[in-house]
Amino acid sequence: MENIWWNQITNANRFLQNIIQSLLDEKNVMVCTSDKLPWINDMRETITENVGQKNANRSFRHINADEAGADPGEFLANRFCREEVRIKFRPGKGGWAKFLATEKEVSLSGIYFWIKNANRNQIKNWVNFISDYAGFLGKNSGGVFLMEVANENDVVRKKNINVFSYEKEIGPYDRFTFNMLLSTEFKAGNFFKQYLAELVSNIVENDIELSAECIRYGERFISQPYETLREICGEDYKGKSRDEIDTAIWTTQIKLIFPLTETFRRDFIKRKEKLIRAGLPCQTGFGETVYEPKEAEIGLLYFLNARDRWPLHQHEYEQLYLYHEIRNKLAHMGTLSYEQLKQLNL
Repeated sequence: MENIWWNQITNANRFLQNIIQSLLDEKNVMVCTSDKLPWINDMRETITENVGQKNANRSFRHINADEAGADPGEFLANRFCREEVRIKFRPGKGGWAKFLATEKEVSLSGIYFWIKNANRNQIKNWVNFISDYAGFLGKNSGGVFLMEVANENDVVRKKNINVFSYEKEIGPYDRFTFNMLLSTEFKAGNFFKQYLAELVSNIVENDIELSAECIRYGERFISQPYETLREICGEDYKGKSRDEIDTAIWTTQIKLIFPLTETFRRDFIKRKEKLIRAGLPCQTGFGETVYEPKEAEIGLLYFLNARDRWPLHQHEYEQLYLYHEIRNKLAHMGTLSYEQLKQLNL
């Protein structure tokens, strides 16, 4: 599933490739990951492997922001410079950033520094250092930095750092496409594959890993989405309430089922136009008078059939009754059960 997301979903893959290319171009990167970024370890491995395959001259060094303290430059000097080089440092304008970028005996050019778990203050310190360091480097080769930022509100934008935001790159269509691709494995017709993808997209929204798990439950999720989510998430469930899920079901059914009622209405009118015309004009419950068969809604067709006793086959009557019930239920914010959906034989 993670391979489908990062490799086959266009914007997710572009998000990765932009990061990879920036690193290969020796540009510093800030990645806004979001708490909903799926399969983050796979993302990290993909970046590492792709960059490593194309640039064997650099290696990745992972740094937890807490271990670096308040001064990233001093931390890097202590970790990656020999003592006899460090003692050449003199405090002044530019500080450690200038020293590490311009001191001839210092070379960080073989390293990609990957900074993780930085809080707001640490992010600010690292951003200031990286921007200054890159400025002092100029066109010379030096260390390249990638920093993960979990909360986009903590992002500090400065020169010499490319910012890539997961939440800005990924939208509802990407999530639906992913759900639709996974739904192809659902043992059902095309309609129910789409219905499952739409339902998961409307209920789970931007939690891709949870979406994938819901898709895996297939028919069970369609018939009992709230109960299925509670089972998957257990005590950690913090998603939609039952009422909110009912609204999401209704939204899904309005999008996919309501058009079917219109298709049925049009087809029925074509087949039974003479019968319908014989019963017109007729006034609707809203006080409007219908003169032409094509203007008759399903409710009126149902009424005319009951009044005029049309000679319908049993199947035709059952379909008219079914679509009349569907139309009324959806029009009044009701939802159809999975069993009712299956009666449509889609």
